Amino acid sequence: MWDNMKKITILLMILICILTLTGCWNLREISEMGVAVAIGVDLVEDELMELTVQVLIPRRLAQEGYEGNAVVTYSTTGRTTFELFRKITTISSRKIYIGHIQLVVLGEEFAKKGILDTIDFFERDHEFRRQAHILLTKGVSAKAILETGSVIELIPAEHITKAIDNAIHTGTTKKITLIELFKDLNSKGNQVLLPTVFVRHEGIPDVAKDLRIAGTGVFDKDMLIGFLDEFETRGYLWVAGDLHGGILVIPSPKDPLEFISLELMKVNSKMSVSLVDNKPILQIKIKADSNLGEQQKSIDLTTPEMIKYVEEESKKLIKEEILKALYKGQRVHSLDFFGFGEIVAKEHPKYWKEVEDDWDTVFSNAEINIDIESNIRRTGQILQPSTPE
Repeated sequence: MWDNMKKITILLMILICILTLTGCWNLREISEMGVAVAIGVDLVEDELMELTVQVLIPRRLAQEGYEGNAVVTYSTTGRTTFELFRKITTISSRKIYIGHIQLVVLGEEFAKKGILDTIDFFERDHEFRRQAHILLTKGVSAKAILETGSVIELIPAEHITKAIDNAIHTGTTKKITLIELFKDLNSKGNQVLLPTVFVRHEGIPDVAKDLRIAGTGVFDKDMLIGFLDEFETRGYLWVAGDLHGGILVIPSPKDPLEFISLELMKVNSKMSVSLVDNKPILQIKIKADSNLGEQQKSIDLTTPEMIKYVEEESKKLIKEEILKALYKGQRVHSLDFFGFGEIVAKEHPKYWKEVEDDWDTVFSNAEINIDIESNIRRTGQILQPSTPE
């Protein structure tokens, strides 16, 4: 009896192994596929969407000393994103694999009509890379961006993603990945801001150095409604606590036509909301630590008096940038893209239920208090600039 039970148990284990260790039902060899590194979506005639895909050319990547770009772009039009990806395969000799996408570029005109339908595909498809960078065009199509080459990188999409990483350290834009976009679209009391790319001169860009990444696009739900320039964007970043560096330029104390440059080293930001007589008071606290990076007037800026002057001027500049961003939010767009509503929803849930449907109007009329602390930590290796005798 025991031997029979033992045999049955072994047989069942073998059957389970056979069933569970079979290969993946939709296994595809990567060498037989076209690996997409970037995609772009535009709105074209007759309200159709245009999908542009930047695909690797493997033999060029493997070619030693090759100096061109190791990609090819394909474009097609259709009504849905899923349809477009399938239509691309009728142009390419290989099926397109989207698991390694580094960059998603959304065209300005497309974004004005709403991005949610396309985002649905990105979120639903199990292969799509959630860590891909998102970029919004301004005054140029997504197709034109993806058709630019690079004189530095073999893969132009890699040039652009590295430029995004560099740009966030100037404090002129923000970085957002696909998974962060999903979160922003689903959060209460918050709106989407996307980094923008534009052409530095008139005409169609030829190579990536013709492009500049700065500023942000403002969305109401999933629709683009306007833009923040690089200084308004930094004002937003001060408030949102998403500033990772930058240079502050303030006037010299004895000559307003000469300037001092400060390098931001550390920024702490805190947003809070208090209720007074059932009305929200929005509070912003900023602490910025900077180093003296450059001065154009030959004076000693290391004295207590001069240090205080520099700190006060930097506070004025920070507040000015914050007020520019707040003006865009409260007066131009009547939209809380800072995320104060998210704070209210978490900390004052009962009040949030009262104002949720009308929060942007409440925000536009809310009182805001701004408290800024600016500190100069280091002044460099000299007391004052060299001066010819």
